[in-house]
Amino acid sequence: MRPTSALLAVGIVPAAFALPVVTPPAPSAHAVKPQVSELALSGVDAKAAAALGGVSRLSVGGVKPAVLTPPVSTARFDLVAISWDKGSEAAGTAIKVRVREHGTWTSWEPLEQGDDGPDAGTSDAATQTRAATAMLLVDGADGVQVRVDAVGGKAPKDVKAQLIDGGRSKADGRLPVRPASVAHADVAVPPIVTRAQWGADESLRGRTPNYTGTPKIGFVHHTASTNNYTPETAAAQVRAIYAYHTKVNKWSDVGYNFLVDKFGTIYEGRAGGIDRAVLGAHTGGFNSDSFGVSALGNYDTVDAPAVMTESIAQVLAWKLSNAYRDPNASVTVTSAGGGTSRYKSGAKATVPVVAGHRDVGATACPGRYLYDDLPAIRARVAELMGPSIFDPLTSPTAVTAVASGTAADGTTLFTAPAGNVTVSARTSEPQLWKMSVTNAAGTVVRGQSGHTTYDLPNITATWDRTVGGRPAPAGAYTVTVSGTTEGGVPVKSYVSTFTVKASAQAPVVAPPVPAPKEPPIMAKVYTDAGDTTYNGRKFSTSCQDFGALHRCSTYVTATYYVQGKGRVLKKYGKVFSGWGYTSPATANWDTSPYATPGEKVISGKRWKVTCTADSGPRRCRSDVLTKVLTPVKGKGGKVTYKAVEVWKLNRYVRLTVVR
Repeated sequence: MRPTSALLAVGIVPAAFALPVVTPPAPSAHAVKPQVSELALSGVDAKAAAALGGVSRLSVGGVKPAVLTPPVSTARFDLVAISWDKGSEAAGTAIKVRVREHGTWTSWEPLEQGDDGPDAGTSDAATQTRAATAMLLVDGADGVQVRVDAVGGKAPKDVKAQLIDGGRSKADGRLPVRPASVAHADVAVPPIVTRAQWGADESLRGRTPNYTGTPKIGFVHHTASTNNYTPETAAAQVRAIYAYHTKVNKWSDVGYNFLVDKFGTIYEGRAGGIDRAVLGAHTGGFNSDSFGVSALGNYDTVDAPAVMTESIAQVLAWKLSNAYRDPNASVTVTSAGGGTSRYKSGAKATVPVVAGHRDVGATACPGRYLYDDLPAIRARVAELMGPSIFDPLTSPTAVTAVASGTAADGTTLFTAPAGNVTVSARTSEPQLWKMSVTNAAGTVVRGQSGHTTYDLPNITATWDRTVGGRPAPAGAYTVTVSGTTEGGVPVKSYVSTFTVKASAQAPVVAPPVPAPKEPPIMAKVYTDAGDTTYNGRKFSTSCQDFGALHRCSTYVTATYYVQGKGRVLKKYGKVFSGWGYTSPATANWDTSPYATPGEKVISGKRWKVTCTADSGPRRCRSDVLTKVLTPVKGKGGKVTYKAVEVWKLNRYVRLTVVR
């Protein structure tokens, strides 16, 4: 059916484009441009009203239809929402839609006003000039009907239906994920589908990312939409949400930091770095110092699948562990106002560290069933985090040097003023802890240790800002708190910096640090991102930075053998080769089994570690004794396969001068 004069298409974004697939058999990921169209809505269609029993029957207590369209055939879409001029709607205005999916019309679905949103006063809030309902995700619909009821039948101004097709890609449903990586005593990074992998068209983003403080809260949301999507259509729904937030709401990017589908796939949301504190637009009033994870679907009507809640817990555990937050605790924060916040700007709110949107917003999000799952999710997050140090704080973090004497050459010495540096934290369970302060050369200038209990979980350590009994000279000092449980399980260390700033009276010029010698090619293969050919073999390395730690994973293109069904299969392609780490050579590395030479047993496996030096700046390679399938030629040329133990490189550590 063509739209009537009351339903006019007023804008369509050009069709999606796709980069050619060049690498069989799996299609390659590429940017997919969503298609956005608008339908202007006005008037009450007589036939549609009659089909529903007439206008008089539809009118209740002065509220009657202001807009009622006929059922309209459209191009395929994955998301529908209704928008209007902000502030023009009357109190009590109600909006409903129904769509045609796979040839069948759904029942009428009420659309509440959108409950996600930016904080008041942010750039995202300033660009949102229209009011809109919450989005309704659908499973590839091709028809829509809209009903707007209002007091006296007065419709809001310039009502439009926003229809978004997230586009399709042959890569959808087969999205690659990077392997989870694990660092010593750290929570694993869960497999996350990157923006490039789910087909984000980066031209939709309007501004560079904004960042906030260390996360204090992880908010759980749901999209309050269809649960009938498939692995092949889930990515299209993510793209549709992205287009809705940027093209309709006029936000700079998708509002959520992460999204999780019902199959447990985790998607990178707002751009700026999954390991960084990117300011989102998910929980109006409380986006600062938080991050948002949204579940695709409506979990006010059904239970969230276990695989989905597990993935949500993994994201929360990884982010909260890096922020040293207790998932079973609460935190008091200040509202910035905005969105559907229940707290005015400046009001204090005490919120669980793992919270649902409804804890601070006037909304049912994340749905009653998923909200009821939050206690179990918190328990799972705590289990994934394991023994932890919570809420660490170094105070102060910097002081300005003062005159403290005269050097042999007659120049004035400037050193730290009198006073203490205090490090405080608490532990999740009894721990043996150590606090150390090292100078720029890696020398420990202060050490302290202690033992927490369940009754006394707090750590308090101090340093009197002296080195060798004299005030600490100007420079940067690294403060580290490490620990192990009473059973010997290592805990993620806390590392901070204390600086004695050079006095304006006599600027301190640090002695030049000699440039390190160029490392051998093998060190570059495992610790520098890019493609390299070494000993006739092709290597591909990708890296990420986590504070001072530069961590890489390396794949080699080679022939290898795997056990198939009843036979051994010969394969050729990329296979994981090993991890690479680059870091300043602090004292912590002298306790790492992967950076101290010798043969040893780690987690039940035999390792052989060789280093260029026993301590300080050095390079170490760790080989693990591994069984691999090897072809053996027997009598008559017959080839058999046997498992042979070989030493295989697994980790390469490159420790540099502490600057």
